[in-house]
Amino acid sequence: MRKLLLALTVLFASVGLTLAAPVRLVKFDEKTKEAVVKSGKKGEEVEKTIKITDKTKFTDNDDKEVKYEDAVKKMTGDKAVKRFDLTEEDGKATAIKFVAGKKKDPQ
Repeated sequence: MRKLLLALTVLFASVGLTLAAPVRLVKFDEKTKEAVVKSGKKGEEVEKTIKITDKTKFTDNDDKEVKYEDAVKKMTGDKAVKRFDLTEEDGKATAIKFVAGKKKDPQ
């Protein structure tokens, strides 16, 4: 019984580390490849710096892969993406999924 409980604990702990969490982009520095993001509920938000590496995988809403250059364009400029799903490990981003915003009603 102890082995089963220990195995389940390890399983849940490892799954918890790799889940993607929605974050809000505060700023992105293209030179240092660092993004400052906020996560958590409003009023309880935590700000942290995430390092973008060569191994970071970028995808769009349809799970199509996005090149690094296109991802930089999405995170900078006037029309920068404000929210995305982030999977990180040890302060380094392993995956970023850009989530499409709500469409406006054409009236």
